[in-house]
Amino acid sequence: METVSWQRVNQVLASLRSTTREEQCESVVRLPVTLEECPFPILVDAAFQKLAEMFRSCNDNFIRLCILRVMLSTTQHHTKINSREIFLRPVLSVTHSNDGVARSIALRLLGVTSVLYPETKSVLHAVIRALDSYIEMEREAALFACKKFAAVSQDVSRTVVPKLKELLTALSTTEKQKVKILDVLRSMHLTLETGHLVRGLCLDILSQQALESVTVGCLQVLTHITLATRVREPALIRTLSEDPRERVRSAAVQCLKEVVMVQPALLNEEDVALLFNIVLIPGVADLILKLSEGSSKDIVSRDLLSQQTLSDLPLHIALPLYLSSVKLLPCSEHSMNGCPMLIRVIRDGNQGQVRKFLHSLSEQPSSDPSILFSLLPGTSLSTFTELCYCISALRARVKLTPEHVEMDTSGGGVERVLVYVKLLITLFTHSTEKVRECIVRYVTEFLSTVTLSPWSVYCVSRVAMCNGVWEIAAVTLPNLTTTHPHYRAFFRALSLICEAETGCQEESVKLYDEAVTNIKCQANNAQTHFQGGLLSLRRSQLQILHQLSGVVAVAKMREGDVGRAVPTLTFIQSRVSTLQDGLRDLQSRMIDASPRDRLSSLHTWCETVSELCTKPHLATISSTLATLRTQRFSLPMFFFVQEHATSVALATSPAIEQGFMRIPSNTSLLLTVEAVIRGNVSRVSHVLLCVTCKGGRGKKGDVEGMGETVFEKEVPVERGYMKVEMTIEPGSGAEIYFITANALDNSGREWNIGTSLSFRIKSDDSLISKISRSYI
Repeated sequence: METVSWQRVNQVLASLRSTTREEQCESVVRLPVTLEECPFPILVDAAFQKLAEMFRSCNDNFIRLCILRVMLSTTQHHTKINSREIFLRPVLSVTHSNDGVARSIALRLLGVTSVLYPETKSVLHAVIRALDSYIEMEREAALFACKKFAAVSQDVSRTVVPKLKELLTALSTTEKQKVKILDVLRSMHLTLETGHLVRGLCLDILSQQALESVTVGCLQVLTHITLATRVREPALIRTLSEDPRERVRSAAVQCLKEVVMVQPALLNEEDVALLFNIVLIPGVADLILKLSEGSSKDIVSRDLLSQQTLSDLPLHIALPLYLSSVKLLPCSEHSMNGCPMLIRVIRDGNQGQVRKFLHSLSEQPSSDPSILFSLLPGTSLSTFTELCYCISALRARVKLTPEHVEMDTSGGGVERVLVYVKLLITLFTHSTEKVRECIVRYVTEFLSTVTLSPWSVYCVSRVAMCNGVWEIAAVTLPNLTTTHPHYRAFFRALSLICEAETGCQEESVKLYDEAVTNIKCQANNAQTHFQGGLLSLRRSQLQILHQLSGVVAVAKMREGDVGRAVPTLTFIQSRVSTLQDGLRDLQSRMIDASPRDRLSSLHTWCETVSELCTKPHLATISSTLATLRTQRFSLPMFFFVQEHATSVALATSPAIEQGFMRIPSNTSLLLTVEAVIRGNVSRVSHVLLCVTCKGGRGKKGDVEGMGETVFEKEVPVERGYMKVEMTIEPGSGAEIYFITANALDNSGREWNIGTSLSFRIKSDDSLISKISRSYI
């Protein structure tokens, strides 16, 4: 391989010595590919020396331009040039040519190779001399070279800055040239000396009310100086506050954001106070937010973020600043009681602002959500709904009273009252017995006086069952009527569950058996399997509670002796173990359920009973049994709807037509499998792809008719997409291949989605080679 590469290199070097224009251009253009194949330092040095000599000797600017393009595309090889003076001398001689185009190309070539000779005086003088040229192309090439050299050498910066200052202040310099000169200054390695000189120059230009593009360039240079020298620059904020031009203000805000991101300590409290005076300028509020959230948040005064100061600002500006002040000021100043911002947001804010504000207040431990009940009357339906969501999220802290339950919310129509009814149901389990009676009475009167659609009644019933409020479900479920046999069986099952939870314990097991029968008669799918499995677990749970009650009754009759009940406790413990196994199997089916739908309460219940059976003491069993009886059983939302069903769509290349493919014998098949994740894309990290084969070969590994595994791999998923290539070597006979794909979440848990694809491969020697090659 190396011999072939060197032969090609020798051919290229020989073609560089050609005298014809076509061969010279072709050899120059081919050089980058040759250097990539054979990047030896000796070869690189020899090739570049030959290019430099060709650059000097040829009188064709097109060839010189090709050489410049080659040098631009091979910058990674420039450091391999050892004879730098030999390379520089021919290129530098072209800068003295009478051809302005040739001089421009030579200057750009010097700029491209600036890393080779950053401190060479002759090159620097050539660049400075070209800045005074009357040819615009040459001046632009000189500025390009200045920018390249100034970025790699501080000595060049000290020499070039006075000349650039002279050009920048000259009356004959156009706006376009001034912008390019400022771009050169922005890319320099600045010291305190050169930084002071350039800063004074930029301040003079700003004081003269320059054009927009020049002013923006000066602001960018001042930002570069500030970050390079770590010295505060007040001109940025002064220009932002005094200059009325929109583009200049936008550039000043962007420059201040760069300073805040890199060195926020360069701004002090005085600067923040000035920013508050001009906070209505677009972007300034975001700048203050970055200051309050960063490491320099101490410079943001608490007085500036007080509610009295923010009350004079528009809501879309005051609200983000207030939310950032939550992290800076004590929690007592942000309680819901007497909060002016809360009243203002409820009155004037849109739905998004209300949601964001209430979410921030709900995170404060000192907030009392009971005050939100007084804000419910008179609000719009969207705001009313957001307030109810906030109260529901803080239900553990709500002190619900009968006055809150009986509050008049009918001013906004039936939808408004329906939202309030759902809120009361979620607060039911956290209320006192007196308040619970008021809630049941309120819901009963609402259903008897208002005619609701069957869907609305079902939604109320579903909220009640998801929160374990079977007293209200018993009121709403009789109102559900339908003629569809599928829904009629489902509603009958829900009524039986409600009757089992509110009735006596002896009849609960029979009612759950009947409910499971009604569930299974609907359909045979994953959803009904989960519903039936959960109800069976609840039935077993009730049986275990009944058996524990029998143990306590026998022990009390024998004056606290539970020794004879040990066999019964052992049997109960085995039942709990079986219950836990069924619970784990049921949990594996809830791959699409949200975290709040997880059956963690049942896990805790099983662990409590298992520990109870290992410590046979009457007092412990009695007290724990009383606690277990008071626990409310609730149905997860996943019981009613399988949210965000996850699936994997498979595709192969080449495409499989009608599940059949023919290829020649003794030929490998390169198969590409692609997959697209649908639903819960963010939770799927890998796809477990498995390819099995049945028939034909009969090799070892064909276990129980499952087939031989020919490919298995965990393929990472990026943005819901996966792609993998595999090589299949078919046997001599007909074979069937099965491709199965299961999703793996971020914790490595496998989701048995069951996506599969099958196809048949049959070897055929009669196919022509052209067709066979299309599959290889």
